[in-house]
Amino acid sequence: MACPWKFLVSPEKVLPDNRTPLVKSFAEAVSATCAIQLDQLPPKVIVGDTVCVKITQPVYEKEQDACQRLLHGRVTMQKSDAPLTSKALKSKLMTLWPNINNWSVAPLGKGCFEFQIYSIEDMRKIWSQGVVNLKPWILRLFRWSKDFNSFHQVQTHAQVWVRLMHLPREYWQYQTFIEIASGLGSPLVIDDATQARLFRLYARVLVDVDLS
Repeated sequence: MACPWKFLVSPEKVLPDNRTPLVKSFAEAVSATCAIQLDQLPPKVIVGDTVCVKITQPVYEKEQDACQRLLHGRVTMQKSDAPLTSKALKSKLMTLWPNINNWSVAPLGKGCFEFQIYSIEDMRKIWSQGVVNLKPWILRLFRWSKDFNSFHQVQTHAQVWVRLMHLPREYWQYQTFIEIASGLGSPLVIDDATQARLFRLYARVLVDVDLS
């Protein structure tokens, strides 16, 4: 019975002499992939209902060393916001990290991203920021760790509008607002009315707070 699936090879690529693009059957496409030497795989061990496999330690350790230049980050957003793509995140960060070259970002799920920084110095420079204000979102950076799983992360941070009540006149400065609010978390935004001093009963600051 003929295979019903067909695969185009590089369908966007124009062939030099206007030939029809090559078409491969499923069997041909599979046979062209990298061959796996099944006789070199370790035996499968079943313990109760669990399947155990053995991985090659030197290969694992080599990739673990490469992970030392990775950072993880989690973007805190409001529930009504659309999910942030890695492309949109990189576009925002490129304006904030103009002197950082040769880096990439990939999504991990649940608002988490993985940053591959190819320079140890640049990695440390980015990591030292800790929190990046994406206005109004916030990116919290942390070091790569073994066996990281974004779906096991517990979100304890929230963005909260804080009212600094009955501040005396001499405290009404941008820097002072930020310094006071930093006692509660990471200040993100001061509202327009506060900056314009239109309402003097309280100052209003958006703060990223660790609720734990």
